[in-house]
Amino acid sequence: MNRAGKARTAKEQNTSIWPPLPPDRIDCYSRLWQLELWLRDIVYVELKSRYGGDWENKIDGRPRGPFSADKRLRHMPTRERGPLSYVTFDSLTKTIRKHRRLFATYLPPLSIWNARLEEVRQVRNRVAHFRNGHDTDSARVNQLLVDVDKGVWRFCTSYNDPDPIYPPAREKVARRFIHLDPFPWTLVGDNKLARVGHAPSDMVLSVTIETLRRPWLKSKAVAQIAGKYGYVYDIRIAARQNCAFDYSNFLKSTEHLHHLVCHFLLDAYGGSIRITIPAVHGENVIVSSVAKFVERAECAIERGQAHTGQVNALVKAWPEYVLGPDHPLSFLGPDMPCAMFGFAS
Repeated sequence: MNRAGKARTAKEQNTSIWPPLPPDRIDCYSRLWQLELWLRDIVYVELKSRYGGDWENKIDGRPRGPFSADKRLRHMPTRERGPLSYVTFDSLTKTIRKHRRLFATYLPPLSIWNARLEEVRQVRNRVAHFRNGHDTDSARVNQLLVDVDKGVWRFCTSYNDPDPIYPPAREKVARRFIHLDPFPWTLVGDNKLARVGHAPSDMVLSVTIETLRRPWLKSKAVAQIAGKYGYVYDIRIAARQNCAFDYSNFLKSTEHLHHLVCHFLLDAYGGSIRITIPAVHGENVIVSSVAKFVERAECAIERGQAHTGQVNALVKAWPEYVLGPDHPLSFLGPDMPCAMFGFAS
């Protein structure tokens, strides 16, 4: 169907109800949905990587009532459990303003951001309160998405661009689990790093530990990151010997440790568990929690593979910090240029 045909179809649908829905309202809402959810993801990761367990107290106007009301209706649960899913848009943008140095690399210059935000805030209110709006509302929202497109891409790709820990024995957390990494980073010809090693035939589980340095961190890289803000441990527990993890078993048995984690990132077939943990928690807390994750992963190993549908269904049953294989934070790397919001650059 050509563009004119689609426009006629949309117009017919919008005029089949009364009062009629303005033609651009659904598109405008979907764009606002994208913008707001990405901003919440960015605020979550960067606040947690900076402040660790105290991150929730850095949210402007931290909500309490809405989540309690949602939790009370047990017959209609959602996966939204974190405070950022319940803050108002004004609280979200105030949090960004107060901690702007954590987010500046993803946003346009301050003067442009403030001007665009003033317009989009009004558009959002119009959509949320079922007002007809202005003919240029969608265009104004789209322009802000164009302005932040590269920033959101940078945020995603920085989450999939880990730095190796070399030599592994030099770093306190990596050293504690080096015996579980059959292919540690090794210096090869021309002073290049490569994963080299040999996996024992009876090895059913491996653990690799790397680091994510957040883009806002300006200080020089340090050898020991445990206890330092701005770093995130990127831990991957992989099943071997044609085995897979029972993700449900693993998540339930480690639920008491989930507050320490940024994300659990699950693959489509149950073959690995990727866990990101802010380094600011400190060596003792991280070593203890990773040891428990490894122990529970060993108990959750089983023969065979999961199915993508099973994994996606499981993800929907857990809070926002559990991500499936189709989420950009799970796979989008620096070698994958794209437009996050579908606008040509």
